[in-house]
Amino acid sequence: MASAGAPALASYTGPSIKLAGDPAYSIYSQWWDNKRIKAAVRNGTGTWGWQHLQKHNVSLAMLQKTTQFPRNRDVNGTTITYVTPANLFTCWLGSCRVDKTMDVRVVSNNTRLNDGAPRGIITAYCVGPTVCPAWVRQVAG
Repeated sequence: MASAGAPALASYTGPSIKLAGDPAYSIYSQWWDNKRIKAAVRNGTGTWGWQHLQKHNVSLAMLQKTTQFPRNRDVNGTTITYVTPANLFTCWLGSCRVDKTMDVRVVSNNTRLNDGAPRGIITAYCVGPTVCPAWVRQVAG
């Protein structure tokens, strides 16, 4: 029982996966997607999460923009797939045109873990080369 003045502990009653202090499940970053669903990226391993994303040359800004401003958003069970184009503009004398474009795909698992947050982003990559070119990272900010 909590003592007077102590904050009450919240309980989570959904499906749980025991994290057991595994650093792979530590949250690297989290935010809200375009439908106000919590998006997260966990530290992960070489096959999922932030560690995995490094081999695709993906930045945190790319993940956030793709999930917050998707052109397409597909939900299949607990998997959400977002696709958004990255556009490189060339401007001259007040007129701009798209010089390059490439779709960025983000695949997220929305299963809630015992910390209340989703398992999070499994993978993200540029459609086509899978390793995003430097200009895609630049336009994402």
